[in-house]
Amino acid sequence: IDRKTGKTTTVAGTGTAGRTDGPSLMATFNGPFGINVDKNNNIYVADLGSHSMRMIKPNKQVITIGGKRSTGNTLGGIGTSAFYNPTDMDIDDNGNIYLTDMSNQRIIKITPVLKTP
Repeated sequence: IDRKTGKTTTVAGTGTAGRTDGPSLMATFNGPFGINVDKNNNIYVADLGSHSMRMIKPNKQVITIGGKRSTGNTLGGIGTSAFYNPTDMDIDDNGNIYLTDMSNQRIIKITPVLKTP
């Protein structure tokens, strides 16, 4: 909501259920539930229905950073972790994400991948 005009705008999503990454207004979500913003203005979304963790980058690109399209409880590296109804998350000062994995009855820590110069 724009504080001066009260106007609301869509940040990401088409309004149709799915799990498509890409430009924020062309991306789809399936039950976005919890959100949080980190110090770099990345918006993190617990996408309940697609059992995944999504990120909306400041350049308005949506990417999936964890989870698969189906339910699961496997933990591992990028592209291998599976969640079952993620609902919320928090981000610490080091960029670690703590995710509630509701139907697996657990809290998951996702450590950011360090980039080499």
